[in-house]
Amino acid sequence: EGGLRDAESMLDQLVAFCGDPISEADVLKVFGFTSQQTVANFTDKILRSATAEAVQLLHEQCEAGKDMMRLMADLISYLRDLLVFKVKPDALSEDVDLDSQESLAAQAGLIETDRLLELIDQFAEAEGRMKWAPNKKLHFEVALIKAIQSLSEVTLNEVIENLNALRDGKDVTTKKAVAGIGDAGREELRPGKTGVADPREDFC
Repeated sequence: EGGLRDAESMLDQLVAFCGDPISEADVLKVFGFTSQQTVANFTDKILRSATAEAVQLLHEQCEAGKDMMRLMADLISYLRDLLVFKVKPDALSEDVDLDSQESLAAQAGLIETDRLLELIDQFAEAEGRMKWAPNKKLHFEVALIKAIQSLSEVTLNEVIENLNALRDGKDVTTKKAVAGIGDAGREELRPGKTGVADPREDFC
């Protein structure tokens, strides 16, 4: 019953401010919500490490009077949908519209599951800090930049995987992977060099 009363109250506000008929744009404007497409675009900029563009979009939403707490909640919810989509694509077929499913499908290959979990944790922590902060935009900006920077950091698992690949004589092609190993590691573990002394050297 409480939810129904809230919905009726929101409808009354919309009628008072916008008259009849009421469009989606009216709802977004009156209550400071951000459209689903904007949230998808925001996520895309984060996953592609487009820091300047992501911050610019955040500023635009703030200047347009959007609710920063609501935007953070929508971002976390969208990342959750992306996580579920990566694990089981058909799980959201009844809950998410076709346009959103297409966006999720395009973004699923941009990030690994463990990285996505880290992003969700980071933004969830930021949401907790924002709740009591007078300057919510500031905390959102800091969390956004930190989250994007974390995507370029090398994890311990990635270092181990690349060390094993080098031991097996395979090439490590990604810049991030090479950076995680370092020059000394690449020299020590380059293909053909096992780190075990050649017994023939004793006779030289």
